[in-house]
Amino acid sequence: MILGESRLPSSIPPSRRPETAGDVGKQTTQTLERIDRALRAAGCTRGDIVDSLVYLTDTSGFPAMNEAYRTFFGGHTLPARATVEAGLFAPDGLVEIMMTAVKP
Repeated sequence: MILGESRLPSSIPPSRRPETAGDVGKQTTQTLERIDRALRAAGCTRGDIVDSLVYLTDTSGFPAMNEAYRTFFGGHTLPARATVEAGLFAPDGLVEIMMTAVKP
């Protein structure tokens, strides 16, 4: 079993990553790409993800997050998911995602 979590790196100031500032869809895509790299390093694929927990600072961002999430999984079956509204560690972060993958 592989547990993974990703958020925007808090060590990089917002001025150095303006392409995602204030855009939950772009932040979701960036977060999922980081998770994908970690999965591949562990010998897993997106298809091995069995569940996820998405934290949003504001649930009004759900449609943009959901679109990026569905695009990420493409033709794969979507894993079970819970989405909650919460304060996040990264001051400018709008989304954090935690996933569980089971390596075959």
